[in-house]
Amino acid sequence: MSIRAEPALAAVPMFKLGAMECAASCIMTYLRIAGREPGRFLLDYWNLNCVSGLLVSSRNVRLNQALSDLYGIRLELAKGCPDSLRTALRQGHCALVQARASRLRFFPPQMLGHEESGFEHFVLAVGAGERDGLVRVVDPIAGFAGTMTADQLLEASPVSPELAYYVLAEKPGRMSGPTREEMFAYAAGRNYDRYVRARHSSGIYAYERFEEALERSAEADRASRDGWVYRNNVTLSSIVKARPAVWNSFAELGLLDGDAVRTGSERVREIANGWTSLSLLLIKYKNDAGERSRLEAVRRKLRELREAETEFLAWMNRLGCAYGAG
Repeated sequence: MSIRAEPALAAVPMFKLGAMECAASCIMTYLRIAGREPGRFLLDYWNLNCVSGLLVSSRNVRLNQALSDLYGIRLELAKGCPDSLRTALRQGHCALVQARASRLRFFPPQMLGHEESGFEHFVLAVGAGERDGLVRVVDPIAGFAGTMTADQLLEASPVSPELAYYVLAEKPGRMSGPTREEMFAYAAGRNYDRYVRARHSSGIYAYERFEEALERSAEADRASRDGWVYRNNVTLSSIVKARPAVWNSFAELGLLDGDAVRTGSERVREIANGWTSLSLLLIKYKNDAGERSRLEAVRRKLRELREAETEFLAWMNRLGCAYGAG
């Protein structure tokens, strides 16, 4: 039996944050299905990591706290057979199911290329048939909504002969969520702290790891260098899209006055343009890697971005501290 699209799933309100943002896109799609405000999930989503020499804005799903702190929803890690997943779905839950994108028959081949760098992929399981045993899945990155059999799920699983998935479940006894002021203060503080107090290859240290990868690429053969630049162009496009989305989630809380909204919007626009410029500089470097000035131009842009993002997050944190004090 082939994977098939299902008309009943066509109306699922998919949310695609960007390439390489499969977990966040699945979670935000789930929040839409559940009738929750998905934008608030992005409040503390100002991330930067360097993974296998690639700059990314995505965050490991296991490190997510916004679902718990802002929505009262927990992610419960599970491993088991397809029957265990179907049981959770029939109980009314949805689940993030880990999958190898290259083994999903509906995943566009032109969108593959990052799996070898260690990036995880997730689809959102939203239901299961009572009789046919088919699992209804949504993949916002691929734009797919349809059904998969147990065999197809296992074929795509990175831990076959089992499935690895996260059940999305409401916390018991939760009465009310945080206020808008509390959300602003919480998220602005987390964004800033994670960025400036990060370790290894996250936050401000991601720039250092990327510069190291840049130096290695200069010594690599042409095909390897071209592939590295291409993969970074894809991940950088997600950063360009994610930065304004995070800012908009703050602005939509309705707490900022007109001057603050204009200031923040201008700063974020400059930051997003900076990431676009970095992507273009990498292309110029790829086409003329022997010219040392191309490397220096990339380094200068990295320093500018680090300074601009740090200053913006510090400004947001100061605003958040004022709301928290109030």
